[in-house]
Amino acid sequence: MGLGKLFLNLPIRFKLIISYSLVFITVLALTNLSIYFLVRHIINNSIDNELKRSTSTILNIVKTSADTSIKAYLNGIAVQNRNMVSYFYEQYKNGVMSEENAKQMAAQIILNQPVGQTGYIYCLYSSGVIAVHPEEELLNADLSEYRFIQYQKKHKQGYIEYNWKNPGELVSQPKALYMIYFEPWDWIISASSYRNEFAQLVQVNDFKDQILTLTFGKTGYSYIVDSNENIIIHPGLEQKGSDQKWVDIDQLKLYERMETVCKLRNGKLIYSVKYLVKTDNDGRTRDKFVIFNYISEFDWIVVSSGFMDELYAPLETVKTVFIVTILVVLSFVLPLSYSISNSITSPLNVLMDRFSRAAKGDTVKINVKSNDEVGMLGKYFNRFMMQLEQYKKSLVDEIAEQKKTEKEMERIRLYLAAIVNSMPSALIGVDTQGVVTMWNREAEKISNIPVFEAREKKLTNIYPGLDIAMGMVDVANTDKQIQIMEKVVHPLKGKGVWADIVVYPLTREVGHGSVIRIDDVSARVKMKDLMVQSEKMKTIAGLSAGMAHEINNPIGCIVQSAQNILRRISPELEANKKAAQQLGIDLETVHAYMEERQIIKFLEDIRISVDRTARTVSNMLSFSRKKEAVKITVDLCSLIESSVGLATCDYELKKNYDFKGIRIIRNNEPGVKKVICFPSEIEQVILNLLKNAAHALWENKKDHVPPMIKICIAQGEKSVKLTIEDNGPGMDKYVRKRIFEPFFTTKTIGSGTGLGLSVAYYIVARNHNGTFTVKSEPGQGATFIITLPCE
Repeated sequence: MGLGKLFLNLPIRFKLIISYSLVFITVLALTNLSIYFLVRHIINNSIDNELKRSTSTILNIVKTSADTSIKAYLNGIAVQNRNMVSYFYEQYKNGVMSEENAKQMAAQIILNQPVGQTGYIYCLYSSGVIAVHPEEELLNADLSEYRFIQYQKKHKQGYIEYNWKNPGELVSQPKALYMIYFEPWDWIISASSYRNEFAQLVQVNDFKDQILTLTFGKTGYSYIVDSNENIIIHPGLEQKGSDQKWVDIDQLKLYERMETVCKLRNGKLIYSVKYLVKTDNDGRTRDKFVIFNYISEFDWIVVSSGFMDELYAPLETVKTVFIVTILVVLSFVLPLSYSISNSITSPLNVLMDRFSRAAKGDTVKINVKSNDEVGMLGKYFNRFMMQLEQYKKSLVDEIAEQKKTEKEMERIRLYLAAIVNSMPSALIGVDTQGVVTMWNREAEKISNIPVFEAREKKLTNIYPGLDIAMGMVDVANTDKQIQIMEKVVHPLKGKGVWADIVVYPLTREVGHGSVIRIDDVSARVKMKDLMVQSEKMKTIAGLSAGMAHEINNPIGCIVQSAQNILRRISPELEANKKAAQQLGIDLETVHAYMEERQIIKFLEDIRISVDRTARTVSNMLSFSRKKEAVKITVDLCSLIESSVGLATCDYELKKNYDFKGIRIIRNNEPGVKKVICFPSEIEQVILNLLKNAAHALWENKKDHVPPMIKICIAQGEKSVKLTIEDNGPGMDKYVRKRIFEPFFTTKTIGSGTGLGLSVAYYIVARNHNGTFTVKSEPGQGATFIITLPCE
């Protein structure tokens, strides 16, 4: 029999004793081990970080000292050369030499000065062009593409470090540069060389004391050695109270494993060593921990080291504490486990006996003697047995009722879903966070988003166009009132489709959130606009008819009077000659006087103006009644050519624009059917549109855009579509809405009556049962679209 089965067959009392003991021992062991390894990990990290931090500190000390020395060295060279250049500049200013000679002599001295082994001095104009350089091919070259040259152009003075790679080299090397500005010649005098050529400038004594003061643990320290095992700084070589050194140098190199350190240059080591000098612990071996980094500029290796036993001393204390803790806990756990298990198992045996009898169908009770958990379990057993019979009786009835209720709820759910999905409106339910809870079939249809993709997602994430609806939802949830927004761009169908949006906040009884209803009202809006326009036209048509009849009579009188005046002063009529002879007047002289004083021209202007007024009255009459002429079939292309010809002749008489300067583009589909119309009226409509387009193009002429009118004819199912488009200034929403109203014009006073497009609209819509629409935006020209019935 295995240990597992043996344990399972043990009484609960022994199981509890064994379990408690194992749990306590396991928990304590795991806890102690966790603490031990955690402390060990912390100590390891602390050792590693402390030694790395020490090494990094030494690196920074050395680099700071090097930077200071290099900067001071290059600064001195730059200042010295600026003084030299200034001297030659003064020679030039005093007339001793020409400026060109002064620059040449200064440049010669600059080029003869080396900086380090490979460094040099050069001069740069503030524009980035080289003025002086040892490489002649670089003279007058613009090196602004290099970043350090850009920095020099911007700052002109100061210290720079950058990486540079000469042609043919594989690796870039750090370079140092100090620049100073000589303004009279616009020279940026720059002294530069590779940083590794300045190692001899570093003074070890400047930072030796700082390095020797760094310690780790009780006896840890840092030192510096070069790659040839030459010791630069080491505490073992320092005097300690006498003229004698601590140890021999060869012994010190072996002790520090310098051969391995110099070979690896970067890394860390752990090795065993004996004490370097004789002490009470002479002969004892100790583990030493070393971290080292290489400074390539100076060929130095910075080393930090310490003894492991000093750094891991806290772990020994932790071990001792752990062992003592486990022994003390075990001495208490075993007796306590036995006592607890005995108090639990005795009542459980009684309870087991009663359950055994109850399982056989007996109605039994337990004699409860205590109020602890086992006693409460006995009470619950007694209650359980009492209620078991009652539950048994009601359970069957409850199950039947629940099935009936579930069936009715499912029917109601399907019925409500059918109602919601059958509605023509888009219905969207959202909670207070804007997450979709309902997405009916109409919303799915117009958005092309299935319901399973929409539910449980943010409404604005699945359809950003519904931001306006979410704004209404926030207001509805806050105010607890229905929010309505009428005649807005449909958020699901886009521009050109109008919608009404209504948001209903849900009551607390129903649930938190809102329902969004979106209705497409484009047809209603269009019908409303047409009704308003039609009512306007009917009202103004009656007004136009009355005005036209009242104006006709005085117009006829004025025309007849003007014609009679011209006839009575004409020297060609015999009656006029006789009357002039009777009065002793020379009719030729009188006629010449009237010509000289432009009286005859004034009379002619009166006749022309009255004729124009008569045409306006005729247009007004066309407004109010239909023609009684017979419609005929006409080729619309020929009608357009005739209208363009009339427009060209008319505009040649004007001085403010020239119709011939407008480019006419024709794009007609082949095989277009003839239209049924009154030719003169349709010609009037086309001519009016061409005139308006010409006026708009010339009044808002753009130098870089040639004026253009595009005429297109296309065949529809039962009609012919005529499109006249221009590239003029276009119209805003206000003008576009009123453009077909009588007497509405955008032209200056005296330039138009505002009846042209009104009459054209009625000719097309009322006299020909066609359609007349306009599309235009400011700065994008205007497009007029006419459809006429065809044969």
